[in-house]
Amino acid sequence: MSTFTYQNWKKRGSEQRVINALDNGDKSYTELLDLTDLSKPILSERLKNLENQGKIRSVAESKTKRFLYQLKHERLDDSEKARILLHNLSMVVLNYLEVFAGDRRISDGKYSQRMVEGINALLGYKMYEMIVTPLPEQEEWIKNFIGPEFAKRLPKLFFPKNRAPLYIPENLSPRDQAIFKSKDAKEAATKLLQYLNQKWEKLTELE
Repeated sequence: MSTFTYQNWKKRGSEQRVINALDNGDKSYTELLDLTDLSKPILSERLKNLENQGKIRSVAESKTKRFLYQLKHERLDDSEKARILLHNLSMVVLNYLEVFAGDRRISDGKYSQRMVEGINALLGYKMYEMIVTPLPEQEEWIKNFIGPEFAKRLPKLFFPKNRAPLYIPENLSPRDQAIFKSKDAKEAATKLLQYLNQKWEKLTELE
């Protein structure tokens, strides 16, 4: 993995943190520091990059006159929109787990079961994130989340000479099969976004 690809992967991830933080409303620089856990130099650079791309803008708050950063949703691509929803769904899972953890009416066994289900959901969202990552950066994603040993063996594991290039398990839902079979990350992001929008709409209707 080249240094250039690694830097692109890190840059994409930190920019997405800013995008996620701005999804539910305008934020100040100080608020973004707290929400993104980025250092001041990195956050300043990411804000500048996102402004140059036309994906955010700074606006003056009417009462305090301080500058707030505002997300321009219409300028985001499908991958960024899908990642927002994956982040929001992850937060819903974490919020539920926190409620369950403090609810003594739930038995230890039932809580443990819900914890496992929550972790599986979070891991599933991470796998979707990998699918919508551009191909050059997917190896970096796998190396950091699964391990460098697995990443090194990817060619032998996924493209052995005596097997098809990629096997899609038949027990996956038709939706997941369509996402996995996408020709590239851009197509996968579009298909995933359609599914996530439907899932998010149903979830918000229940609230």
